[in-house]
Amino acid sequence: MDTHSQRARRQALLRGTYGTWGRLIPGEDGRLDTKRQIEVLRSLGISTFNFFISRNKFDWDDCIRFLPLAEQAGLKVWITVLSPWQGGANTPFGPEYRDWSSPFGSDYLAWFDAFGQLAAAHPNLECVSIDDFDREENFELLTPAYVAQMIKALHQSRDDIAFCPTIYGVTPTLLQNYIELFDGVMLWWSNLDIRLGMKEWLWANKTIVAGRFPIIAGVYARATTWHPTPPTLKTFKGCLRTARQGADGVMLFRPHLAAGEANPIVAYLMQENREGQTA
Repeated sequence: MDTHSQRARRQALLRGTYGTWGRLIPGEDGRLDTKRQIEVLRSLGISTFNFFISRNKFDWDDCIRFLPLAEQAGLKVWITVLSPWQGGANTPFGPEYRDWSSPFGSDYLAWFDAFGQLAAAHPNLECVSIDDFDREENFELLTPAYVAQMIKALHQSRDDIAFCPTIYGVTPTLLQNYIELFDGVMLWWSNLDIRLGMKEWLWANKTIVAGRFPIIAGVYARATTWHPTPPTLKTFKGCLRTARQGADGVMLFRPHLAAGEANPIVAYLMQENREGQTA
């Protein structure tokens, strides 16, 4: 039986998060260049890396290899896998998403059991997530009863690892069905072109949640499958400022880490870190 104190510990792991989601820096062999990845993350002042497991057969092994080295560097780690809606032959996205995340695909009980075992060996693995959780197409599989089984599998090996799915808006129905299963949410502002309205949007979602779990604000730092151009530096800076002021933590979407200071957003984050202004 989950206790209030256990859930409070998991929620405490999420508060104050300053992280980045996805892109890996490849080495000459095409696998993750772990050393360079960690160096760049540290140069940005990032405290948490959200490791995205896609269909790439090496992602899971690279994640396992990354964890102990990240721990040595003082980095916390989250892991995100694809949702049922995103995977499979009829995915609305490109080939990166087809066939779900590897190796466990859409068997989320297997995923969450593996996450728990991995977290038991690596205390810096603090949270796991499912991308685009709140798409209606996901709920055929991800029913409250099934998600409860997933959480049970996750906590068999370690009871203080958090579950913080990606969503785009908190609705009363979502809250009613999953409130006992979420330790927090990653809430993404999906307008890459403008910051106007983001403050009010955050406030509205926080009002629905009413402090029952943390909201980690997602800020896009790169183009997406549905928005082929990245945000301008001005828009990014404004959204980041609003997220820091209005949410319990911040998660950046795929800044172009490999480009380093050649990318204006990465250059800004590095400069901000050098000046000691990061969250």
